[in-house]
Amino acid sequence: MAFDEAEAAVAANDSDNDKLLDFNEFMRLVEDVAGMTEEERARELKEVFRMYEMEGYGCITPESLKRMLDRFRGDEDC
Repeated sequence: MAFDEAEAAVAANDSDNDKLLDFNEFMRLVEDVAGMTEEERARELKEVFRMYEMEGYGCITPESLKRMLDRFRGDEDC
C-alpha cells in the first residue's frame, strides 16, 4: 500500500478530522467482517487495532497503517 493510499483510507474514516483513526473509526474501516456477532467482532477488532496502533497514542496514524499493511503483504522495506 502506498502512503497516499493509507492517508486516503484514514481520511475516509476519520470522523473528527484529526488525521488519526480511533477505535470506532477503525471499526468502520473494517466493518465488513462477516459471520461474527457484534461482541465477537469488537473483541477481535480490538486485538487487531492494537497491532496497527503502534505509537501508543490510542489512534492509528497513516504511517502505522502503511507499516502494518506492508507487513501483511510481505514488503521488506517497512
